[in-house]
Amino acid sequence: MNHKAILFLFCCFLVALATQMIFPYLISIGSTEFKIESKNIGFILMASTYIGAIASYLIITSTLSFNVFSVFTGSIFILSLSTAMLGISEKYAISIIIFSCLILIFRLFSSFYVISSRVVASKVSGKNTSLKAMLSQLHIVLGLSGTLAPLGFSFLIARYNYSKTILMSSALFFIAMCISISVSGKQIKKNSINKARKRPFENIGLLLSGLAYFVLAGMLYSFIPLLLLKSISNGKYWTSFYLFLNSSIIVSLSYFVIKLFKAKKSHHMVFLGFLLTFIGLASLRVNPNLNAYIIIFSAVIFSLGEIICSVHIQNEVLSSSLDQLSSMAEYNLFCSGFGLGAGQYLGAIIVNKNLIVSLSIFLFISIFGSLSFYQSSTKRIINV
Repeated sequence: MNHKAILFLFCCFLVALATQMIFPYLISIGSTEFKIESKNIGFILMASTYIGAIASYLIITSTLSFNVFSVFTGSIFILSLSTAMLGISEKYAISIIIFSCLILIFRLFSSFYVISSRVVASKVSGKNTSLKAMLSQLHIVLGLSGTLAPLGFSFLIARYNYSKTILMSSALFFIAMCISISVSGKQIKKNSINKARKRPFENIGLLLSGLAYFVLAGMLYSFIPLLLLKSISNGKYWTSFYLFLNSSIIVSLSYFVIKLFKAKKSHHMVFLGFLLTFIGLASLRVNPNLNAYIIIFSAVIFSLGEIICSVHIQNEVLSSSLDQLSSMAEYNLFCSGFGLGAGQYLGAIIVNKNLIVSLSIFLFISIFGSLSFYQSSTKRIINV
């Protein structure tokens, strides 16, 4: 691996670390520090995520020229700036409109960063490292940052307030921006993503399955933190522990879980993944008196479901078309946009509903996602 690739991975590590230190806690930050109702925060997160995902899709599928390295560095700078403004604003009684604007800017440029970072990865990987290997290394780096971020948040929040913790995240973004300037490469005069373009949304079954899974995954950032905050003392620290355990399992067990079930059919594995995700969420909801054992059980089962679903659905999306980048753009739009946004908003509502309603919604989404994937995989086999 060349030095540019190492700098790039370290830059992505810092960005992911800074993001994960604040974004999962926006609901608790907004409700406790900015005095905004959790329902309104859920809507803000959903709307901003939608806009960011749509912007990502338009960038990838457009024919507009852009310098990918400038977008990469510039997006990190805006992330640092918007985070700093959020941290400073915590000291003042800002309105919900200002809070919404800051979150919208953050999510919009997060999307720019995600898209540009994948293109930069293909440029800095070098001749001896394949793009697939580079993206795999990037995935591990992101997992490690997700593991360390809850620890960093817990450490800072125990010694400082929310404002200083957010400003620390802004500093990490700024350091990442400085490093990104050193990640040089060939300047791209025109976006080459549109080569070998396919019909839009031709893999609708896979996209709907991914959407269903990300609705459930979105509960990690709304339903689970809110439930822990209202059901157990020191809820914000248990939220950090849950996120830490989730990331630790993904980093340490992903390779072994995928290898263990390598010979199994994808639609069987996706069904198992949805089942585990459902059990992980339901185990928190059916127990009114949460304790450490229930929280650990839920985190482990939920994380295993995440490993299985995310890997198999994404692998099927990449394998179903020669136009992989456009396919991933659609995947990002449906999943990180519509699915994750809806999950964050739905989670903020479900947490106040009764047990039957909550479990029914979780079960319906799980069945819908499994059937959508099965229909798509069966159709692909017939076409082959």
